[in-house]
Amino acid sequence: MYDITIKNGTIINGTGSALCTDIAVKNGRIVRVGNIRERGVQDIDASGKTVSPGFIDFHSHNGRVILQKKPFLSKITQGITTEVVGNCGFCGVDSPGEGGKEGIENDIKTVLGACPEGMGPLSWKGYLDLLASTPLLTNIIPLAGHNNIRTSVMGVANRPAEKPEMERMEVLTAEIMEAGYRGFSTGLIYPPGIFTPGEEIVKIATVVSRYGGMYTTHIRGEAETLLPAIEEALSVGRESGVSLQVSHLKTLGKSNWDKADDALDIINRAREEGIDVNYDQYPYTAGSTTAAVLLPPWMLEGGQEKTLQRLSDKNARERAAKDIKNGIAGWQNLLLYGPETVVISRVKTSKNRRCEGKTLLEIAKEEGKEYTSALFDLLREEGCDVLMIVFFTCEASIRKLLRERAGFVGTDGIPCRHPHPRLWGTFPRILSKYVREEKVLSLDDAVYKFSRGPAGKLGLARRGEIKEGNIADIVVFDGEKVEDAATFENPEKRAKGIEYVIINGKTTIRKGRFNGVTAGRLLKKGEE
Repeated sequence: MYDITIKNGTIINGTGSALCTDIAVKNGRIVRVGNIRERGVQDIDASGKTVSPGFIDFHSHNGRVILQKKPFLSKITQGITTEVVGNCGFCGVDSPGEGGKEGIENDIKTVLGACPEGMGPLSWKGYLDLLASTPLLTNIIPLAGHNNIRTSVMGVANRPAEKPEMERMEVLTAEIMEAGYRGFSTGLIYPPGIFTPGEEIVKIATVVSRYGGMYTTHIRGEAETLLPAIEEALSVGRESGVSLQVSHLKTLGKSNWDKADDALDIINRAREEGIDVNYDQYPYTAGSTTAAVLLPPWMLEGGQEKTLQRLSDKNARERAAKDIKNGIAGWQNLLLYGPETVVISRVKTSKNRRCEGKTLLEIAKEEGKEYTSALFDLLREEGCDVLMIVFFTCEASIRKLLRERAGFVGTDGIPCRHPHPRLWGTFPRILSKYVREEKVLSLDDAVYKFSRGPAGKLGLARRGEIKEGNIADIVVFDGEKVEDAATFENPEKRAKGIEYVIINGKTTIRKGRFNGVTAGRLLKKGEE
């Protein structure tokens, strides 16, 4: 008897064709695709429904929330069966500074959340061991954060690495890859990534490439410096031979919205040259990150303690205010587009909870302050633990990037009390808005971008396609009803129309509801 049968569904694999037939699952594998008369322990009638491979979230920040005892349902409820964690230069490993230097643990907590009580500190191997022993809702692919690597060797220093430091980072990177990480990521707008020259990244990428790993990058700028930032990323791929993934590609700021075509031309020419490069994106005109990136880079030197000291220093505040209003060459200054585009989404203390949901301009007016002073005061009072949502791109740019086969999908959501709706709604939003309603993509193209394409990029030979012998990561959804329910006002609403999610041959979402089953696995390098 089969474990699961799925009957009468329309199978979409992202291969250019559709097939209305049955599927049988046993012992975690798809054992038959075709007409099936036998019953299974569980029989799913998929009449009128789409049956696709499980969705792959190429850009997740769930690296710590998945360690909690309470199931975090934002991913499986939208059909995601596999997540790539450790993006933007931050991973779940604790990262104290070397030799007493301040580390980036506070930054990690803002982006990934704190470790559940009693679980820290987490070493490189210890983090993977913990993931392997934790009941997981989805499959997890771990990346090492470059910010963690660099900080552990030289703290949050604003200078190039000296030769012995660079050698230590290369040795550490080799150890990390041998432990089972699938690659590394950079966040080149965050400290210490923002202080890191490209030559250092090439050296780390060269080590990763020797192990067949990949490099994902939050590039150095997505506004005025978008095109040279993409070129920098491509130079890393070219010089090291590493497989390259440009994270959450977008055009930031109205004056840069027309750069989407140029960005795609650069990427496509590099692909023709033979560079293994792809990108991912999320389908929203707003992004979300820590509000500390609104500060000029020099304010972030040396770690959070020194940043807080500068936020209390009159001269430093005056200098920072001038830099924000006038800009600094090479710095991605998000406030150039106005304080009305920045919405404070989450603060740490109850004292400033009133700021949540308000723009920086509204907060400044309420307090009778310049918007720069309001920002400095808020960051100081909250210990820089502030998240924001920034409205900075346009629908036309999203559509152009979405049409390209080289582009995959990532939620990029930060788990917190009031997250960006992309954390809960990214994949269903594409299926409803851009496939069914606007027809920017065909359903087949969307499934390719969700599953088959990223599985190939990640080297998951037995995932990403429904065929006999493959691991049974499967989603059954109603193409006429699927849609995102999460909004900026109510960002944690579950998506609609995702009826069944099967992970490693076990049903975890049944008739749209989580059934308590945790079937995910840690997929270290070389593991399926």
